[in-house]
Amino acid sequence: MEDTKHVSHSLCIDTSTLADNFVTAVLSGVMDCPGEYRTFSRSFVLAPVPETSSYIITNDQLSVIRTDPDISKKIEQAPLAVPPAASTSTASAHQFTPEQEALIGRVGVATKMNRDACIQLLSAAQGNYDQAIERFTAMKTAGQIPASFFQT
Repeated sequence: MEDTKHVSHSLCIDTSTLADNFVTAVLSGVMDCPGEYRTFSRSFVLAPVPETSSYIITNDQLSVIRTDPDISKKIEQAPLAVPPAASTSTASAHQFTPEQEALIGRVGVATKMNRDACIQLLSAAQGNYDQAIERFTAMKTAGQIPASFFQT
């Protein structure tokens, strides 16, 4: 396959535990392939390794299909927008799509901020991950982020 890039705001991961602590994980999203978008789904079955308290991949399957032209237009027209949060309690109570949850989680991993702070940051950046990280970096450098915004 040619060089591709994942459309970050489309990524979603689902996991579940099976018998004997086996885990399934399914990563799905959209890839930007030269000249078109394609959707993908990659499924893993993970088996526990008790001796090392880790897991090994026992099965891996990748499915890639062409994306409907209407979906391609939606991807190109706008970045994922996280609804503005009037307050942190409103942000916590809001139901987000799996794609939005993935984006909120991604910002949390990159910034080490709590969920509500990540939602506020994404709202200010209109749901754009790169802009959110730029804002975070600038605000952190200027000392404008309260300590309460970080995970404890």
